[in-house]
Amino acid sequence: MQADESKRIKCSFDYSLERYHSSEPLLHASRLYYCEADVAPKYSDGSGNISPSFLYNVLVKVLCELAVNHRDIPATAFQLLRGLNGRKYYKVTYQLELTFGSELLFSLVHEGRILGSVTANYQ
Repeated sequence: MQADESKRIKCSFDYSLERYHSSEPLLHASRLYYCEADVAPKYSDGSGNISPSFLYNVLVKVLCELAVNHRDIPATAFQLLRGLNGRKYYKVTYQLELTFGSELLFSLVHEGRILGSVTANYQ
């Protein structure tokens, strides 16, 4: 990628009715990983979830973590849905943006507005 080029990744997160309707912040952390191996491992199930033993075995490490409060996203962005089990939940969709320059800028973006960001130095 060229310097100062950005890449956006569409993401979503689900909240139970109880959690969404509580007065607590909706804190969420997104992690950006890097791998020391020449060829990064592929996820076996496509979920993006990896276990700690998997991390250690293939030299995958956290480059940076972006913690944000999803309550900073307008309430109109949360969709009330019903799962396969019949339970209702709220889904919020947003984007994670990576901007490549002299540092890596990792940002959470909703409808063009940056709600949080963190910079990471290249290893």
